[in-house]
Amino acid sequence: MRTKKLSALFLTLIILFSSFFSGLNVSANEEIEFSQEDEEIVVQSTESEASEYTISGIAITPGRNESELNFAWYSPKDPEATVVQFATKTEMTGDEFPVEAASTYTGTATDAVAGFSSNKVTVTDLVPNEQYVYRLGDGNEENWSPVYDFQTHSTEGGFDFLMFGDPQIGAGNVTADTIGWNKTVTTAVREFPNANFLVSVGDQVEVATNERHYDGYFTPEPLKNYAVATVQGNHDNSINYQYHFNTPNHKPEYISTVAGGITTILTEIHYLWL
Repeated sequence: MRTKKLSALFLTLIILFSSFFSGLNVSANEEIEFSQEDEEIVVQSTESEASEYTISGIAITPGRNESELNFAWYSPKDPEATVVQFATKTEMTGDEFPVEAASTYTGTATDAVAGFSSNKVTVTDLVPNEQYVYRLGDGNEENWSPVYDFQTHSTEGGFDFLMFGDPQIGAGNVTADTIGWNKTVTTAVREFPNANFLVSVGDQVEVATNERHYDGYFTPEPLKNYAVATVQGNHDNSINYQYHFNTPNHKPEYISTVAGGITTILTEIHYLWL
């Protein structure tokens, strides 16, 4: 009986979230008025080769458990190293990243689309209810991303997450879809800032191999501050999905798609995203 009640509650929450957030999106068929702020959203496509050091498509995914985070991002091809540095925000002085107090995590880089590498790192030993800062690099002390914030939360007594359905950038006009997605995410985290993580339940993009669609998906700034458990939808079924997301507990023997799958253990609950 308890299982049925929990299932009913979960379905009710999905319906409520879907109703709430659908009102925040922009329909491709609507006449859209672009504000000056909207016009500043520029989709920088990775379809052409990178010529200088840049980081794009920063994706944070929940790790194997609540003490870990998985990072993935694009950099110019063949970086010297793949590095994430994490530190508590209290160690910051002004805008300077606290190098001496930071923990350094290294990972791997593999070939992605032409001219780019897919970088993946797992950050471990995070503690709940802590404000962190982090930056991403390639092993060269001159090459670092901006410094970003990340807040962890306790899972004792329950936890919250925000669920989004089908961002599907490129299903309509790419710019309009990107603006709608950006407004949806920024409004959601502003209204519910204490969410432990976000869930995107499939179809991040319209065309699985279109990097401009992925550029639009990664536009919202809050995606650099929250872990997002992405579900691989039928529109995401390409190796590009694995280039962009560092999925935990990946079990190829259980997943038959090119893109792969993801499972996360949070407290005593094991989530399987299908």
